[in-house]
Amino acid sequence: MTTENQSHELETEDLGQTMPVDVLDNEQTLVMQKYNIAQASINEIVARSREVKVNGPEDKEGYKKAKECLALLRTTRTSIEKKRKELKEDALREGRNIDAVAKLLASPIPTEENRLKAEVEAVDKYYEDLKAEKERLEQVKLNDRIDTLKAAGMGWNGSYYAIGDTISIDAVTLKLLPDDKFNEFVGKVEAENTRIKEAIAEQQRKEQEEKEAFEKQKEEQRLEAERLEKQRVELEQQQAEMKKQILNARIELLKGLGFVDSNLNSLTILLTTEWYEEIPYTLYHSDITVLTADQFKTEYENLKTLISNSELYKKRQNEAKAAKEAQYNARVKELYAMGFVERDAKDGFVFSSKYDDLYFLAVLPGTLNAFDEAQWTNYINDTIKQREAIINQDAQIEKENAERAEKERQARLSDSEKIQEFVSGLAEQMKHSPKALESVQYQRLVNQFDTDMEKLINGLIEALNG
Repeated sequence: MTTENQSHELETEDLGQTMPVDVLDNEQTLVMQKYNIAQASINEIVARSREVKVNGPEDKEGYKKAKECLALLRTTRTSIEKKRKELKEDALREGRNIDAVAKLLASPIPTEENRLKAEVEAVDKYYEDLKAEKERLEQVKLNDRIDTLKAAGMGWNGSYYAIGDTISIDAVTLKLLPDDKFNEFVGKVEAENTRIKEAIAEQQRKEQEEKEAFEKQKEEQRLEAERLEKQRVELEQQQAEMKKQILNARIELLKGLGFVDSNLNSLTILLTTEWYEEIPYTLYHSDITVLTADQFKTEYENLKTLISNSELYKKRQNEAKAAKEAQYNARVKELYAMGFVERDAKDGFVFSSKYDDLYFLAVLPGTLNAFDEAQWTNYINDTIKQREAIINQDAQIEKENAERAEKERQARLSDSEKIQEFVSGLAEQMKHSPKALESVQYQRLVNQFDTDMEKLINGLIEALNG
């Protein structure tokens, strides 16, 4: 049993468990007395236990007290549990006896109760069936009346049955209406239905007449619209043909100025201006067509002036272009005369070292026409100096190469070959003596020298070989 006075539980921080608070009703107090132990005694045992603490394995005294308190707590708890089971068994035995006596007392009642209940329910069902049959017949009658009213022209609008603007009846009134009143009401409905049908027929007749009149008017309007459309198309065709003739005449005039067809809808002519050469000037057919006669005349005269100026500009540009080409060719010849060759579009004209591909002098094509005569003369003079530097460097390299080759050749000669080469050289030098030494006497001395030197050389060779 749960009441507001039932004992509550209070959390104990030290033990991590709960203890009952002394708030008990009278019945619980009587039960408490049957346990033969006071709550104060239990609280005292727990309080003493809280004072006991074991400070590690070496604390023998604390360990002994802890075991004693533990045994006392366990004994107290088990004695309470044992007494609880004894008290609860007595209560369960008393409950079973109460249930057995109640069952014995009530055993004769169900049979008689069921008998009387069946007889009462049979009478109730009889009257319920009578009521249901009465309601069914009333519903059948109501349905027949509804069918009669519907056949007479009435309809349900969601709340009641109605016909016209003045005759209506709800379902409850229809159900309770006496037969003679219902027949009289049906007569009114049929009369109203006849009136409504005649009014509808008259309205339909008038609408048909209006429809036929409208269709006739519509057909007349259609025929008139077709006639006006035909006139409009013919007028547009005439205007289009006239515009076409005007356009063709204007195109022929423009072609006489030099314009040509660029596509189906435009004419183009290439014009030269003071700054640009042969830029397209385009006239669209649509722009030519919309001009009035005076506007086209003005445009035509302006175009003649524009084309005349274009031819003048073109002549000047051609002359300037020819002058530039002549200047370019003359300067190219000048470069060729200096030993330059044309390499490619990137380097242009180059004069290269014979011994170092990376050492070359380049004149870009754009440079040829970039300078006036004075600037070009200065540029060529600087170029000549750089060219002479390359030539001098190549000459120095050739000299060094010849000297190195001579040294290598001398190193490969034998002693006899060196002596022969020395004598030959000396003799060659004597052959080229000044004219003052070309007397007969001098020639005899030279011949005697050649003979003596030959003997000397042969002796040296034999000595070297021996």
